[in-house]
Amino acid sequence: MKRRDKSGTTLLDEQKRRIRALAVREELRNQEKEGKLVSRAAVEKEWFKIARQVRDALENIPARVAGLVAVEKKQEKCFAILQKEVRQALEALTK
Repeated sequence: MKRRDKSGTTLLDEQKRRIRALAVREELRNQEKEGKLVSRAAVEKEWFKIARQVRDALENIPARVAGLVAVEKKQEKCFAILQKEVRQALEALTK
């Protein structure tokens, strides 16, 4: 007869659960060593860096094009200037 605790779990059930948990932990360690898994902190740090670069690139556009846009009378020309600057800023981020 199998002995069960108050939750209905047997010792064998608990041993199986522990073995599975150890196997999962070992698999995660292996994936990290192989470079297939990275820490959450590393991802958050890199994402913050990228977001800051995007912000800085976009915030610098007005300073670069204010003079060019100010002298233009046609909306289409202003749009083209701004579009070109945004595209250049975004392309620079891909390098």
